[in-house]
Amino acid sequence: MYSISSTELMLIVLIIGTVLCAVIILIIIAIRCYYKKRLASMTLYFIPSEPESISWEYEPDEWEVPRHEIDIIKPIARGSFGRVYSGNWTHNNKIIHCALKAADTHSDALNRKLLSEANIMKDFCATHVVRLYGVVSQNDPVFILTEYMEQGDLKSFLRLHCLEHDDGFCFAAPTLTDILRMAIEIADGMAYLTFKKYVHRDLSASNCLVSANNVVKVGGFGLARDVYQTEYYKENSTGMMPIRWMAPESLHTGLFTCFSDVWSFGVVLWEIATLGTHPYTDENDKDVISYVTGGGIMEKPDGCPDMLYDFMKLCWCFKASDRPTFNELVRRLLPCARADFEQLSFYHNGLLSETVNNREVDAPINGIPNKNILIKECNETEHRNVPKILTNQENVDHVLRGSSLPLEQIIP
Repeated sequence: MYSISSTELMLIVLIIGTVLCAVIILIIIAIRCYYKKRLASMTLYFIPSEPESISWEYEPDEWEVPRHEIDIIKPIARGSFGRVYSGNWTHNNKIIHCALKAADTHSDALNRKLLSEANIMKDFCATHVVRLYGVVSQNDPVFILTEYMEQGDLKSFLRLHCLEHDDGFCFAAPTLTDILRMAIEIADGMAYLTFKKYVHRDLSASNCLVSANNVVKVGGFGLARDVYQTEYYKENSTGMMPIRWMAPESLHTGLFTCFSDVWSFGVVLWEIATLGTHPYTDENDKDVISYVTGGGIMEKPDGCPDMLYDFMKLCWCFKASDRPTFNELVRRLLPCARADFEQLSFYHNGLLSETVNNREVDAPINGIPNKNILIKECNETEHRNVPKILTNQENVDHVLRGSSLPLEQIIP
């Protein structure tokens, strides 16, 4: 009977060990390649949160506006880093009403931040994204010119509908139809940014702006985050972060993707449903981080329809890839869009056909109501007799319910 010598045994062990090591290495390489490819498909270009840390010189281009062509009318907003004015731009014998953003001080860092925002906006041209008109970069003060949104930021707009005014009345709270129209317009703007390979990282009601006819557009690509909101950032080594709008993976690892923007969109829906209430009002930032990274989500606001809360929960899936894309959200909201949405939206005029995780996006997704339910909800809401204003007592009842949507204005 043949016996294996110790030398042969060691050789066999060495060969087997080498083969096993090679197999393990190949498996590790394959896994790394898979996740690297998956991450690349999810991770888009960041809109820089702290452009002043980047060393670059702005080069005037075709967007440059001669200083003598602009007239400042009045200041309309102020933040910790800058001001926004209403003004006019006289161009080709036409007067264009616009918003003018400027740094508060003659600071090179703040000017770089402002011009960085302008550079980002130069790449955008969509109905539901705030448009850049031009840049005044030569000498101080530096201005960027954007389209003028008459009703300001969405958070302030919402708060007007819950605060009692001097005459004892307040504006009527948004109906369910109003909310869904705001939602689809924001989602359409965000779908455009996703298509353009940008991650917003700071989507909130304060960074959405409202036009004279109540169309909502996505803004806040730089200085605007400071101008329209000053209360929700947390200072850390990488700058100011919107803790209460951030997805768990962003809080845990600093990863931002189009899916982390979807999480923020869910928080925006919550802000709309509560008429601009601050998320996690009774919690400090540390507790919010612990709660969200531990799988927690905000509770349904008082008076909020289940259907609307289902949209929020879908956006708040803990696993990023389980969340819908903005394109999916637009599809679900189509029955409640404005009549001109098909003509004006990026969704209908851009190249946005897709499937997500090998599922058809037209199929019902994680409890989101189907098209017929949405049509029924919208039609019933649209044909209700909604009062133009709330009386003083109605407003008190409304506020006592936690600044949420009045039941009588949501449920038929």
